[in-house]
Amino acid sequence: MSGNIKLDVSALTEKRQSLEFTVPAQDIDLGSEGIILRSDVRMTVVADNDENRLELTGRIVTEAETVCSRCLKPIIRVEPIEFDVRYVKPEDFGSDEESEVESEDLLTDILTSDEIDITEVAREQLLLDIPVRIYCQEDCRGLCEKCGADLNLIDCKCSDNEIDPRWAALKNIG
Repeated sequence: MSGNIKLDVSALTEKRQSLEFTVPAQDIDLGSEGIILRSDVRMTVVADNDENRLELTGRIVTEAETVCSRCLKPIIRVEPIEFDVRYVKPEDFGSDEESEVESEDLLTDILTSDEIDITEVAREQLLLDIPVRIYCQEDCRGLCEKCGADLNLIDCKCSDNEIDPRWAALKNIG
C-alpha cells in the first residue's frame, strides 16, 4: 500500500472550500467484504470549517465489483456515494458527565491532529455503503439447492418434494 492521502486542516484558509481527491484503488483495503474496487476512488469534498467543527460533505464515485447474494453472478456497482462526516477537537466533543448520545454524535469523529486521512474516509464510506445483500436483479431466483443450477437461466428437474434423509424418520410420525 502506498501513502495515504492526507488533508491538512491547518491549510484550510477559507470557511468553505471545495476539494477534489483521487485515491488509487489499491490504497483502499476493504478487507474480506466481498467487494473489489475496479477503478480509482474519485472524491469531491466541500469542507466547512469553523473554529469548533470541521464538516466534510461530498460524493464518492468508483466502480466496484461484487457478487449477487442469490446466484453468485458478478455485479458491477457504480452508484455514487453521498457522505457527511464531522470532526471536532477533543475538548469540544462533550464531557464524561453527559450520557445521552445525540444522532449527530454518530457522524462525528475527534480530530486528534491537523491531518485527516482522506484514504480512510473513503474506505469507511465505501464499507458503510455495502448492502447486506446485493442482487443482480430484484427477482433473482438464485441457485438450485440440490444441483446448483442458476434458476434464472434454466428450470432444473430437481424435485421439491424430495425429503432430506436427515428428516426422513419424521415422515412416519403421526
